[in-house]
Amino acid sequence: MSDDEKVTVQEEPEHHHHGHHVAQVDPLEAAIDVLRRGLLPPTEEEQLAQIAAEAPDGPGNGDGAALRRAAVAYLPTNPQMIEFLSGVEEWSEGEPDAQGALALASNWSLPAAQLDLDRFRHEAVLYLESYPFEGRVIGNLDDRCATWLSQRIAMFVPPSERLPAVRRAIATLADASEDDFPRTSSSLSRIAADVDDEKLWYELSLHITRTEMTRRGIR
Repeated sequence: MSDDEKVTVQEEPEHHHHGHHVAQVDPLEAAIDVLRRGLLPPTEEEQLAQIAAEAPDGPGNGDGAALRRAAVAYLPTNPQMIEFLSGVEEWSEGEPDAQGALALASNWSLPAAQLDLDRFRHEAVLYLESYPFEGRVIGNLDDRCATWLSQRIAMFVPPSERLPAVRRAIATLADASEDDFPRTSSSLSRIAADVDDEKLWYELSLHITRTEMTRRGIR
């Protein structure tokens, strides 16, 4: 997937007004960002209502609930999401440990954990770059780093406080993909409901780790 913060929709081009660059926010993109945070009601409804009110002629026609339905319907048709949803669909048999399902779930739901990503990405890089080169030939560097990172993050961020929102975000993606990618949806639903906290927390850390390894060409 693309950047952790923006994995579903492309940014709209900037429009020029009186010599200034004003970035136009796509209401669907903004709504999807809200869905990825796994917010509880009424907070989610309030934020979607505000986005809809600022774009009365956009999806939802000024109504937050309608905007949410439009965003959920759009998710499985977005070109970036299709690639990953279909990839999981090919491998999945509705199992939460199906290849790609946990990776998709952790990437999608990472914003819901509300982590200081700059800080913990940096700490992952410090671990990776300080790891003895001769030790890398053993393999599984990503697993060792993710295990350490998950424990490190938990020292400052209680998983029990953040994982309910992560599970809600994953469940939303499961609902959105049910019609077009039923096996993927089943896997995501089981991840949201059945994967234990320690495993789910580790998967978020693994996503951070693998992202930094890819960025730096570390194997």
